[in-house]
Amino acid sequence: MGKFILSAAVFAAILYLIPTASFATPEYSRRSDKECNYCHPAKGYTLTDAGKYYKDHKTLKGYVPATGAKKADDDKRSAAPHQ
Repeated sequence: MGKFILSAAVFAAILYLIPTASFATPEYSRRSDKECNYCHPAKGYTLTDAGKYYKDHKTLKGYVPATGAKKADDDKRSAAPHQ
């Protein structure tokens, strides 16, 4: 019985130490035409409101950002060089 508990504890420790898989990829940024920080704050693994919307809908179509977020995004687009 003692070996089983030890094995279970080691297995649990290994799972704890393995980093969780990240499913956010640069492909999402290209697909949505947004920077990564539009959906992810600078620190941590939480999501912004836009990120939560994307997670639920798999697209940003139909997402209406808060007034300040929309203005910041519009300012960023107007400052970007046109290709």
